[in-house]
Amino acid sequence: GGLGGLAHRAALSAVCRGDRRGRCPVRDVGVHLGAGGGRLGERVAELIEMPFMFVVILLGARFIARKYALPLRTPVRLAAGFLALGLSLAAEVVLAVVLQDQSIADYIASRDPVSGSVYLAMLALFALMPLILARVESTR
Repeated sequence: GGLGGLAHRAALSAVCRGDRRGRCPVRDVGVHLGAGGGRLGERVAELIEMPFMFVVILLGARFIARKYALPLRTPVRLAAGFLALGLSLAAEVVLAVVLQDQSIADYIASRDPVSGSVYLAMLALFALMPLILARVESTR
């Protein structure tokens, strides 16, 4: 799911493109987690990924807020969160269009409805996390 899943599929595609036997030994790495029709399935694999994504969002927002001493003011925190979201989505779209040779519409249509909905909620959390952290810090 997300950039991790997209990067994983793009890496497999790039590595396996040069296999002349028509089989990709590297593809077996992702089979257990869901890539390429794995044992768990893509939906379950993407849902398993979400708690890890949450931890990265939390730690990343906290790191940026501290490193750049972001003020606790709402507009500043929202600007930082939505700037990060915009950059992340731009990178994901570029990866989908360039590396997977998909249109943006095809990429969006290929998302699983269940894990895709959870992913959208995580993107909203990603954009709002600097503000959420500011609220938590101001109550201390």
